Amino acid sequence: MKEISDNEIRVIGTDSEDVAKASKRHGKAIIIAAIVVAAAIIAALLIWHHNVIKSPEKAFFDSSTVETDAQPNIRTIDSDPDTIVGITMRDTTVNDIPLKIFTPHNLHARLHVGELNYATADTNIVLALQAADIRADNLEIVSAFVLNGETLAKGSSKLGYCALINDTVTIGVDSATALYEEAIEKGGDFFRQYPLVKNGNIVENKIKNKAIRRALAEIDGHITVVATSSRESLHDFAQALVDIGVNTAVNLVGGNLISGWVVAGDSLVIDEQPILNGPSPNNINFIILSK
Repeated sequence: MKEISDNEIRVIGTDSEDVAKASKRHGKAIIIAAIVVAAAIIAALLIWHHNVIKSPEKAFFDSSTVETDAQPNIRTIDSDPDTIVGITMRDTTVNDIPLKIFTPHNLHARLHVGELNYATADTNIVLALQAADIRADNLEIVSAFVLNGETLAKGSSKLGYCALINDTVTIGVDSATALYEEAIEKGGDFFRQYPLVKNGNIVENKIKNKAIRRALAEIDGHITVVATSSRESLHDFAQALVDIGVNTAVNLVGGNLISGWVVAGDSLVIDEQPILNGPSPNNINFIILSK
């Protein structure tokens, strides 16, 4: 090999052809990297857009909780920031049972005792459905019932319950709950009903007859109203609730004596009057959702 003198520099492997090839490789690498980065940015934007558009509704009442265990496991849902005030509805069919799922948005919930009629009621009421059962023999309310802090009936023969305190709605299944005393102390409302679903599992009841069924049901942390369009047993209704993803559910009054209405959007979806030979019992009672 030729020796390098003091004033010479030797360049190894850098003839013009090698330089051109290296430049091409470098350019391709830059282009590929740019494409990968652009694709990642586009994918991230698509995922963000999908999540924003498809995100579930957050809240239905001004605030809602669902109590699912004997030891309270309560989730609180903040007020929905959207502008919907009212009820939306969707239809579905499970196990050949047609269901209507009513979703309340930013409404106030309370109990009412006494007859209600859609034609003469406050126009702010968008849902009024019978809540607690009434005994056939003495027409008294069955199991514990509190209205505006006043106890109208006592007992825990029915394990399902609903408490309405300071615009918070809580449903659960248990023979005892501190929410009963809290409703009395804070001037709230409380009633008991047949339990249907607890922690995503059916709660069996002795009632075997078939009737139009309704329930307060928690789906994905939100309290909704689910109603059948056909006559069903409590067991089949409860199974349908489980199959649509209900975690907790308590029954509402069904059968031939049901009365009430639901307004979804601008449509009167349910408008039923009881089949009675005379006036409604004094203790007929309703859960009411109003604007």
